[in-house]
Amino acid sequence: MKRYTSIIILLLFAMLAALAAGSLAYGQNLRENEHYKKAIELQKKAEAANARGDYDKAYEYSEEAKKQTQMAADLFAELVLKFRANSLLQQAGNRLNSLKTLGVNDDDQPALDQAADDYGVARSSFNDREYDQSIEYSNRVLAALMDMEAKTYETAATQPEPAAEPAGEKPLPKYYRVRLIPDRRDCFWRIAEYDFIYGDPFKWRLLYDANKEKLTDPGNPDLIHPGQLFEIPEIKGEAREGEWEPEM
Repeated sequence: MKRYTSIIILLLFAMLAALAAGSLAYGQNLRENEHYKKAIELQKKAEAANARGDYDKAYEYSEEAKKQTQMAADLFAELVLKFRANSLLQQAGNRLNSLKTLGVNDDDQPALDQAADDYGVARSSFNDREYDQSIEYSNRVLAALMDMEAKTYETAATQPEPAAEPAGEKPLPKYYRVRLIPDRRDCFWRIAEYDFIYGDPFKWRLLYDANKEKLTDPGNPDLIHPGQLFEIPEIKGEAREGEWEPEM
């Protein structure tokens, strides 16, 4: 019984450690998860009971801790899904608004109108906490806009590039570390828009192509995480060095 209970406690510890590691990857604070806190308390009680030889009690605490851990994991999974749905919704909305502002040719207008309708479904689904459906429709919007953005990107690529930084001026950063910004989450589109990067969101593909092998899913440019360090390719000889540091 002692060995059996000890194995259960070790498995419980592994479950809690895996949950904590996953939360760090998404910038979530498990201290706000009541089920996780209860699981930790019960784990400690199980360890104490096991140490004093009260194996039945240790088993009881461990089983209850497992239930609380699963509930914590379920809640965390919902938060991760909400996080991704919100990130995709914001990206889809920003890129849709940018194309509406710039305008598209007559051939692309029906596709732009459909993308706007799909965005409306994505937003209402998010408000109804139907995060899977919101993600599906946000991805539809992003996929539809990609071809239209590509045309704009190709046009921009034919324009004269900015001259290199004059001698003596502070060089632009060569690396950018993804930040966790609650109200305006980082994505390639927004990073490219920063004036110290390119000042042009339509150049997001330059960043993506240069850093896609660093992504958890290289085929998905929308899935980036806080803490990832991205290299900023030079456009035309501008001086770049070091990592960008936000002003305090």
